[in-house]
Amino acid sequence: MTTPNPTRSSRELIHSGCPDGDEHDGHSDGGKGRGALRNKLFDQRTIVLSEEISSRAADRVISSLLYLDSLDQSPIRLFINSPGGEADSGMAIFDSIRFASSPVQIVATGLIASAGTIIYCSTPRELRFAMPHTRIMMHQPATGVRGQASDIDIEAREIIAFRERVNVLIAEATGQPLERIQKDQHRNFWMDAQAGVEYGLVGKIIHSLRDIS
Repeated sequence: MTTPNPTRSSRELIHSGCPDGDEHDGHSDGGKGRGALRNKLFDQRTIVLSEEISSRAADRVISSLLYLDSLDQSPIRLFINSPGGEADSGMAIFDSIRFASSPVQIVATGLIASAGTIIYCSTPRELRFAMPHTRIMMHQPATGVRGQASDIDIEAREIIAFRERVNVLIAEATGQPLERIQKDQHRNFWMDAQAGVEYGLVGKIIHSLRDIS
């Protein structure tokens, strides 16, 4: 009798729920090729989040993170390129990164904005890296809620409470005064990688994996 490979089966189970559907896109070569690539990255304790933040993206990232953390406590590397998305899903990833026993090195590349920036703040500054041409955007949460005045009022109060919680988290992550974060978050606030270093958001700009200590 052949002994099952629990690592492989668990890994495939995690990737079968991939939001972009790469493993089941109906293309015999492309789907399998992308699935094999994800598995190789997974074996190297590397997770890629390159999409809008959604409940499905959070499910994949959190499942991968918790599984890798259960194997051992060596570093996990998360590459993130995201325009943002669902604030609650972003906060779920944020909390899961902080929950993990393994150190999580986050590498920003392309664009990180809104909920993506919240996720980026989940790990200590010395574990936050950025590619040279990364762009970063912070802003306050917004909503297009419609309905009865009472519902809008409840939603508005919840958004204000969430915004203040996020402001405190970013202030703690950057070392900036809370008052400055509140001011900068009032409108879309853009930074390049070097400005991110000066702001206290980016720990180090990297050009290759050798630059990650």
